[in-house]
Formats: sequence, C-alpha cells, structure tokens
Amino acid sequence: MLEITKIEKELIKLSKSEKKKWQEIAILLIKVRENKLYISRSEDSFSSWLNKLAESANLHPSGFWRFLSAGTYYLEQTGKEVDALESIGISAHKLELVKKISEIQPELEQELFEKIISDNVTVKELKDQFEILKDGLTSLDKKRSDMNILVESFKSTLESMNNLEYKRIINHLIDSVHRTGNRQIFDEVLEGLNIPLPHSVPLNNNNTNNNTIENFIHSAEHSNTGISI
Repeated sequence: MLEITKIEKELIKLSKSEKKKWQEIAILLIKVRENKLYISRSEDSFSSWLNKLAESANLHPSGFWRFLSAGTYYLEQTGKEVDALESIGISAHKLELVKKISEIQPELEQELFEKIISDNVTVKELKDQFEILKDGLTSLDKKRSDMNILVESFKSTLESMNNLEYKRIINHLIDSVHRTGNRQIFDEVLEGLNIPLPHSVPLNNNNTNNNTIENFIHSAEHSNTGISI
C-alpha cells in the first residue's frame, strides 16, 4: 500500500507541474501496470485505477493515457527496459504521431522512428504527413463504398438485361471506375462482378475509348455472370 500511495502522489505532483516530464509519468504508470500495484487499491483493472486517480486529482485521464502509450511504444520499438525512458529526449507527441502513421502505412514506421530518434523531423512535418494519409484513407474508403454500391446495383440488374442494356451498363461501369483513378478500387469492383479485365487497361485516362469497352465486353463473355453477349 505504501508503494502505490507514494507513486500516486508523485504522479499527481508531476502532472500538475508546469515543467512536467512525460517520461517520468510514463515510467511510473508502466511500473504500476506491469507489477499490478493497482490491486492493493482493490481495483480489478489498471484502467479503473488510473481513471479514478485522475478524477480524484481533478485531472483528465487522457494525459496519463497519452504518456503511457508513448512510453510503451518507445520500449516496444527499442526493446529497452522501462527506466531507459528517463534519458530520452523525444516528445510524446512525436511518438504518438509516428505510431498513428504506422497504423495506416506500416512500411514508414522504421524510417520515421529513426528520424525522431535523431531529431530529423518536426512535429509539424509528422502532423502534415498523418493528415495526408488520414484524408487519403478516408477518401479511399468513401470511393470503395461508392463502388460497392455500384457493384450491387449492377448485380441486381445484370440477369435481366438484353445485349444493348448490358453494353450500356458496362460502359457506365468503366466510366465510373475511371473517374476514381484508383486501380485497387477498379479491381475490387470487377472482382465483385466476376468480370476480369486485362491489366493493360489504363486508369489515368478519363476518355474511355471504344476498343477498351469492346475488350471489356469480350472478356465478359467468358466471365461467371451468365450473361451472353
């Protein structure tokens, strides 16, 4: 009980300090979590203990969670012991941003982590990169959703179409996916319709030519749609 009481007082003191070091707060939180010291407070979980600690001190728990996440992420990436956090000069914000970016684009993680270690990237640069990736992901998800709706609308009408109607809707499909300018979404839509398209078909040209349409329709003859052109 004495140890957890001492840690709680230190956490509150550090959190209310004008010049608080997030590393010291992270170290104490990790020690409480790893050693399950919260049990001595009759708490069933670390989360419950931490939220009650913040409430008792009129502090918002998000600050504690943010520092804990940053410290944990650093230790996972370096394989170092918890006390190594005390000597690092990286901001929690940079670690948080690198982690978020890596969740969207994992291949960037090592490069960006090395940059924050060597202090070769600013918070603004990381924030800008995260926003670009986040907006791109949102846009991609929106396009994918729109294309999925398009696929379903095609599926429900393909079986009852005559040849001319079928050609018209295939033409519309090509125009629609060309406007997205995204090969991944294009392939997903075609897969949903069970209609293969030769990989030579370009996606950076909004003007779909007749040869492209005819090639597409020709490939549809051998698809699993059951439609005969």
